[in-house]
Amino acid sequence: MKALGQRYVQHANRAMLRFSSGFPFGQPLGRRLLSKDMMIRILSLLAALGMVAALFAGGAQPAAVGLFAAPWDKLAHAGFFLALTILLLQAWPRPWWLAPLLAVLVGMGDEWHQFYLPGRMAGWIDLVADAVGVALAAGLHEAAKTADRSAQ
Repeated sequence: MKALGQRYVQHANRAMLRFSSGFPFGQPLGRRLLSKDMMIRILSLLAALGMVAALFAGGAQPAAVGLFAAPWDKLAHAGFFLALTILLLQAWPRPWWLAPLLAVLVGMGDEWHQFYLPGRMAGWIDLVADAVGVALAAGLHEAAKTADRSAQ
């Protein structure tokens, strides 16, 4: 009976050591559930989803009407979609065309959404500005990959 009690104490001590030595619980210190690359991909996807949610929710607010004066609104479109595409490329690096396609579809959805909002106007020029941002992001991403490969 004494041996059983000692084994129980040893087991409890090991469990407490695991519990207190790392996060998430039960993982020894220095051991991760997700790789750094996977964590970056997940966080990039969450940030991109947050941007899309903010785009549609914020765009539906009355304060969004005339927020940026022309021609600065086109720069805002291109900048937003450049950032969105970079995040999507981080989340889905392969196939290379998927992230830019998703970003352009979001831009089309945004313009369609604006068509039905009072005081807002949908326009092809806005969609072109979105596509310019997407193309810049795809080009920057490809240039960074090429530079990374040549550095190795």
